[in-house]
This record gives sequence, C-alpha cells and structure tokens, in this order.
Amino acid sequence: MSALPTVWILTRGADDMGTVIVGVYASKADARPDFEDTAGVHATRLTHQWQDPDGEIGCRADLDYIALTPYPVQGQAPRELEAGR
Repeated sequence: MSALPTVWILTRGADDMGTVIVGVYASKADARPDFEDTAGVHATRLTHQWQDPDGEIGCRADLDYIALTPYPVQGQAPRELEAGR
C-alpha cells in the first residue's frame, strides 16, 4: 500500500486571537501564491521567519503570524490510491 497524501494548510492568526485557516492545498507549490499574498500584508514589519524539517514555513510580525504546514491525510485511502493509480 502506498503512503497517504499530504495536504498543506495555510493559517494566519495572532497570539492574542484565534487562528484562521486561509486555505487547504494539494501541494506546497499550489499554496505559494496565497502564502505570499497573506505574508505580504506584514512584509514591512516581519520580525521572524522559519522553515521546519517537515517543510513547514512561516513568518511572524509581532503578534501576527502566517504558517503553511503539511498534514498527512488520515483515514482510509480510496482503492485507486492504494493501487498506486
């Protein structure tokens, strides 16, 4: 059986408020335009940027943050995926 796919979830939020899901993407490349647009709002005041070993990327501007995080899909795979199609 092949590995289940990964989805990429783009979030934004603030330390003193909740997190909002901006979008869910099939690949990191698919998420790039929205990540850049979302991060661009804070471009002049970025205080920290990161990239984790699992591929997560993000940036922080004081209390505000944006993150693009990989999540493995949980549950039973469709037969086509299990068959490698």
